[in-house]
Amino acid sequence: LLTFTCSSNSAFNFYGTAMPIAGTGQEITPHHPLVPTDCSNNQNFRYGITEHIYEVQVTLPPCGSWKISYTSGSRNPVTTLNSSGNYYIYTYLNNLKAPCNSSPVFTNKPMLIIAKGQEACYNLGAIDADGDSLVYSFVDPKTSSYNSISYVSPYSGTNFLNSSTPITIDSTTGDMRFK
Repeated sequence: LLTFTCSSNSAFNFYGTAMPIAGTGQEITPHHPLVPTDCSNNQNFRYGITEHIYEVQVTLPPCGSWKISYTSGSRNPVTTLNSSGNYYIYTYLNNLKAPCNSSPVFTNKPMLIIAKGQEACYNLGAIDADGDSLVYSFVDPKTSSYNSISYVSPYSGTNFLNSSTPITIDSTTGDMRFK
C-alpha cells in the first residue's frame, strides 16, 4: 500500500495498492543451473533471491510537494542494527514544474553477492528517460516518516558494513565501493 501525500492540500491525499506484474517473482540468484538455491527449497544452501515487481498507476493532481511512501515490518535482523523493525521508503515529487516527467528506472538486478575480502563495485544502473540529472548519496534508513534506524556503534548510514576500505558512493555515477 503506497501513501500519496500532498503537503499543500491534504484533500489530495490518497492510498494506492501496487499489484504484482505478471511473470515476475522469478529467481535472480547467480548460480550454476545444476546447483539448487534456497529459492528451490534447498535447506543446505545459504541464499537465494527472488525478484518481485509491483506497479500502480495513478493520476496525481498538481502539487508542488508530493511525498510517496511505503512501509513494511519486514526488515531482517542484522548485527549492525540495534533492532530490526520496519523499513520505510519514500520519495518526493513536484509535478508542477514537470507535469509529464517520468521516473528513473534501474537496469541492474537488485542484488550483490561477494566473497569476504573481495573488493566490490556495485551500481543499480539508474537511468532517466527524460535526461534529468540523478544524484546519489547514502542516507540513514528510516523506520517511519520521522524515525531513522538505530545502528550498533561504530556503524551508521555511511558506514553500514564491515569494510577494510572506506565505503564510498560516487554522487554522479552511483558506484558504491567497499571491501
